[in-house]
Amino acid sequence: MVAVVTGASDGIGMEMAKILGGLGFDLVLAARREKELTQLAYAIEKKFPVKAEICVCDLTDEEECVRLHEFCEGKDVQVFINNAGRGVIGEFTKTDEAAELAMLKLNVVSAHLLFKRFASSMESGFILNVASMAAFQETPLMSAYGATKAYMYHLSSSAGYEMKKSGSGVRVATLCPGSVSTGFDRAAGVPHPLRGMSARECAEIALYQMFRGKDLIIPGWKEKAARAAVRLIPRKIVLPIEYRIQGKKLGDRAL
Repeated sequence: MVAVVTGASDGIGMEMAKILGGLGFDLVLAARREKELTQLAYAIEKKFPVKAEICVCDLTDEEECVRLHEFCEGKDVQVFINNAGRGVIGEFTKTDEAAELAMLKLNVVSAHLLFKRFASSMESGFILNVASMAAFQETPLMSAYGATKAYMYHLSSSAGYEMKKSGSGVRVATLCPGSVSTGFDRAAGVPHPLRGMSARECAEIALYQMFRGKDLIIPGWKEKAARAAVRLIPRKIVLPIEYRIQGKKLGDRAL
């Protein structure tokens, strides 16, 4: 049995890789940072009787997505964790255009392509697409990021239902975490990240619920309550609340 994890060099992806190794899965670890992937693969193989291979790739490039899938051909892939992603924070008219386009390629185009390819080639097992709580409501100051995660949430949910109705042996789950303490905020240029759930706890909850067949995974009671509230509270109230939450990450630059 093989588990493929994208964005495995840090955060939730790294913790999921460790847990899956402990469950006896051989691993394919994908990310851009070769040093971190090599260290992770070595640590997992040293601790567990499994094989951990690395595939160094920049998944903002569609050809690299295809290469990752081809790297996994012939392997008994039973789990695909579609985790790689990035964010951009700031006012929409002032954020860096190139950074946003790279985010769109990774969070939407590449995530879509990898999901489609693995869903088409796997005969059984589980796919976990990582979205965000930002998928459920507007997110001022992270407008484009929230839009990418809404895309992934709707794609994952709808395509997963199609696969279930068609009798596919692959179950699709969508993970929508809230604030998680990872390297994500650093990469997104967040100067004042909010304290959140640990990456380990998020990974444990996500995999436990995925293997139980849960379609939508929202780790944490606060996040579940927030989603319920968003359904009831008018947008004119939600928007300023979200603006203030995201603004706290920017400090005096936004509030």
